[in-house]
Amino acid sequence: MHHSCRISGHYCDAAELSNVTGPCDPGYFCTEGAKVSDPTDNVTGGICPKGHYCPAGTYDPEKCPEGTYSNSTFNQNITGCQPCLPGHYCDAKGLEEPSGECDPGFFCPGGQKTQRPTEYVCTPGHSCPSGSVDQEACDSGTFQDEHQQATCKLCPAGYYCDGTILNATHCTHGVQFPEPCVTGHYCPNGTKFAQEHKCPAGKILT
Repeated sequence: MHHSCRISGHYCDAAELSNVTGPCDPGYFCTEGAKVSDPTDNVTGGICPKGHYCPAGTYDPEKCPEGTYSNSTFNQNITGCQPCLPGHYCDAKGLEEPSGECDPGFFCPGGQKTQRPTEYVCTPGHSCPSGSVDQEACDSGTFQDEHQQATCKLCPAGYYCDGTILNATHCTHGVQFPEPCVTGHYCPNGTKFAQEHKCPAGKILT
């Protein structure tokens, strides 16, 4: 029985155009009228394009899903679609490169679909600039008492912010709350630890 040559994802032997010879090769796509299993003329088919993958018998290349991208051609299956780069997001199908950097106040491990992933909101004691892969702990001399912040705040005068001791959330780093200056010491803006600035002899803090 003869089959029409006009079958999506297949090719027909050049000598007998009425016979369907077989499916298009993996990594290629075949439109109607393809005469070889690996066409490259971009008329009857071609090499699987960037942002897509083409299993055997492909007529219309499959788009890489959201959260992935592919900057290479000739992908034969979905494993050719790479997880979105850490610090970036991929919010559409068929991307050749990430859509952009994640928003400030959020952090993005690889494979994110949105620039503001709700499961990765920056927490108190940390900062998350644009394109953050992970939260950055607030260093000594700074603090952050709010969620979803891009930067840490400077420790205010009269307080110290020591990132080397446990804070209210029992983290060993990342200052969440400033601590009041201790007796016999003074604390200008940005003070890092309790006894950093000792009052001079004969002076008292007023």
